[in-house]
Amino acid sequence: MRHIMVLNAKGGCGKSTLATNIASYFATEGAAVALADYDPQRSSLDWLDRRPDDRAAIAPVAGFKDGLRKAPRNADILVIDAPARSHGAELTDLVKHAETIVVPVLPSTIDMQATTTFLEELKNQTKIAKKQAK
Repeated sequence: MRHIMVLNAKGGCGKSTLATNIASYFATEGAAVALADYDPQRSSLDWLDRRPDDRAAIAPVAGFKDGLRKAPRNADILVIDAPARSHGAELTDLVKHAETIVVPVLPSTIDMQATTTFLEELKNQTKIAKKQAK
C-alpha cells in the first residue's frame, strides 16, 4: 500500500482539498483508496460523507481518533490528510507513516515564509534525511 501524506504546519493552505482530490483521482483510476483524516475538524471525512454514492469508492479512516489501525489492509493507496500545527514529536510520528509527502502552499508572503520554516523542520526528520520518503 502506497502512503501519500498531505502535510503543512500552516493552516488554510489547502491540505484537505488536495488530499480529497488525490484520493478521488486514484479511486477514479480504479485503485482501492482509503482517506485518513488526522484533523479533528474532519474536513476530509465530511467531504466523503457528502460525496455522491455513484462515485468510485473511497474508504474513510478517522486518523485523529484511531490512527491507521482501522485503515483497510487491501487498499492500494492511503491518502493521509495531516492536521495543521504539526511540529516536534507529532510531526515525527506523522512522517513515519509516509512514503510520499505533498506540501501545499498558497502564493502569499505569509504562507511562503511559514512553509519555508516548516520545510526546514521537515528536512531534519530522520525518514526524510535518509531519503526514505519522497
